[in-house]
Parts: sequence; C-alpha cells; structure tokens
Amino acid sequence: IVSQLAIMTRQAQVVSWPAGISFELKDDEGEVVEVVKFDVHQSVKMDWAESTIQELVEEDERVIFFSRFKPAIYELKNRLEKLGISVAVITGDEKGERAPIFDDFDLKTAPTNPKYQVLLATYQTVGESANLNAARHMVLYDRFWNPGNDDQAIGRIDRINSIDQATIHLPQVEKTIDDYMVELISEKRKIVADFSDTA
Repeated sequence: IVSQLAIMTRQAQVVSWPAGISFELKDDEGEVVEVVKFDVHQSVKMDWAESTIQELVEEDERVIFFSRFKPAIYELKNRLEKLGISVAVITGDEKGERAPIFDDFDLKTAPTNPKYQVLLATYQTVGESANLNAARHMVLYDRFWNPGNDDQAIGRIDRINSIDQATIHLPQVEKTIDDYMVELISEKRKIVADFSDTA
C-alpha cells in the first residue's frame, strides 16, 4: 500500500510540476551519492494556473491557490511575479509571521489597498482558523485522498461573514492521476453520504 501511494504521489507531481521531482541515489551504506532531477519544465496544468490567475487578477479578483507540492508553488510564484502580480507564499519554508498575510486576506482586516493579489500555500500550512475570504476565487491545484482536505481548504474563503459567492477552480488533466482522484473523492463522499442516510 505504501509503495502504491508513493507511485500515485509521483504521478500527481508529474502532472503538477515535473521539474520538482528529484530522487536520491544511495550506496550500500545509505549515503546519498547522487541526486537525480526530473528535467521536464513543461506542464499544461501549470500553464493553465498561470493564465487563469492572470485573468482573474486583471479583473481585480484575488486568488487563493492550494497545492500539495512546494516546487509547483515556487514555480507558479516565479511565473506570476514576472507578470507583475504580487504574491504571498506560505509553505512552511519561509521565515517571519504569517499574521500579516492572513490579515491581508481576511475580509474583516483587509486594507483598502491590499499588499497581495494572490496567496499560494500548501494545504498543511493554512489551518482551520484562517479567514481568507477577501479572496473570492480558490484553486485546488491537486487533490488529497481525503475529501475533508478539500472541505477544509474551501472553508478558508467560504465564511459566515462572506459577502460574495466563492468560486472554486478544480483543474483536471484528462487521462492522468487527476481522473482517478476525482473518482476516489466522489466515491468517498458517496460512502459518507450513504452512511449518514442510514444513521
């Protein structure tokens, strides 16, 4: 099972941003002798994310983007900044307080002229209490096995004091691991719904 999950995670990385994949080759003693990187710097999904976010920002929309993979986040950050888009990043690698970023995206505390147009984050680093509802668009770039992770992320912009309807973008590359993840999440939601109906 662990091997299968590892393979599926790699498949998701290939779709998200293949150049972010690296392998450590070790000798018999377990020492790393070489790091091999996947030298493919193309992704239709990454191109879609870049152009979609650019279009939304040009329409004065703010965007929250979640991914499981830090390399995809950093690649998108570089692309968006080259377009002149102001980007905040929360992956757990950065130093400093997150509170100013959260305040910038919280409808209750957001300034009239916010500092950031886009927030890029990993699912694990933005917790339950974060209000990010000054943004009305969210991209769930890649999906977790557990549909609760989607719900948790969506809950960051779908808050009680939200004014406008949030739009959730779920990019899916056909005939890839994305198709499998959509089916898996749908099946898990159905199992929970069926269990709730019988309880």
